[in-house]
Amino acid sequence: MTLMPVLASELVLGNERVRYFRMGSGPPLVLLHGLGGSSLVWHRNIGTLSAHYTVIVPDFWGPGRNPELSRLDMRYGFDFLIGFLDGLGIERAHVVGSSLGGLFATLAGIERPERVISITLVDSAGFGREIAWTDRFLTLPLVGDLLFQPRISGIRKMMRMLLADPRSAPDELVQALYEERLHPGVPQQMLAGLRAGVGFPGGVKKDIQLLARASEVKVPTLVIWGAQDPMFPPIQAHRAANAIPGSRLKFLEGSGHWPYLEKASEFNQELMLFLDSLKEQS
Repeated sequence: MTLMPVLASELVLGNERVRYFRMGSGPPLVLLHGLGGSSLVWHRNIGTLSAHYTVIVPDFWGPGRNPELSRLDMRYGFDFLIGFLDGLGIERAHVVGSSLGGLFATLAGIERPERVISITLVDSAGFGREIAWTDRFLTLPLVGDLLFQPRISGIRKMMRMLLADPRSAPDELVQALYEERLHPGVPQQMLAGLRAGVGFPGGVKKDIQLLARASEVKVPTLVIWGAQDPMFPPIQAHRAANAIPGSRLKFLEGSGHWPYLEKASEFNQELMLFLDSLKEQS
C-alpha cells in the first residue's frame, strides 16, 4: 500500500492476525482508528510523528480478524489495546484514539494508567448519545446490509458523511478502503459493530458512555475535535474536556470527524505540542 511510508507488519494475538504499521524511534505512540476507518486513515500523520516517536498503527478489524470478536464493545477494545501492547513488549505508550478508538483510550486511562503515558481523544465516542441521523438509519434492518456492501460509491458517500470537505480524502485512500471491504466478513464486522453501539432512534447506546467515569482518568489528556464534525457535535468535546481533570481542548476549524486527515499539519502540530509539554514536565 503506497499510502503508508512504511510496510505493514503482522502480530498474532490468540487466533487473530493483526496488521499494523510501525515507524520511527523514541517513546511508543499508538494511533487507534474508529469504526469506519482502518490503520490507513493515519497515512498523513505517521511520517511526521515518527521523527520523535515510535509510531504504531494497528487495525482493530479486517482480514484475518475473528468477526465474532470485532464488535463495538468497550471491554473488547480495551482488552485488544492492552493485549496489543503486551504482544509488542511495550510497557507504556502514548495512545491517540479516533472516535471508537477514543473510547478504548479513555477506558485505558481510567483502568490501566500504568500502561498509558497520555491519551489524545479525537472526536471520541463515549461522551454523549448524539450522533448523525445517517448512522442511526444504517442500523435499520436491510438498510445497513445494503449500504455496507463494498462499493467505491459507498466509500465516497461515507467520506461525505464524515468530512467537512470530502475532497480532502485522496483517491488512493478511497480505493484502499474499498479493497479492504472486499475481504469476506469485513463489512459485516463493521455493521455489527455499529448496530451494537447505536440504535434507532435513540442514538449512541448508554452502555458505551464514559462521561460518568471521565473524572477517573489518571493520565494527561488532550481532546482534539473537528469544529465541523457532522458525526459527534462539539458539545461532546466540551463535556469530555470539562470532565477529565487537567485536560486540554483544541478545535480544528475546517475539519469534520477525521481532523488528522483533513487538517493533518495542524493536527500533527497540536499533538506534538502536547506531547512535548509532557517531556518538559517530566
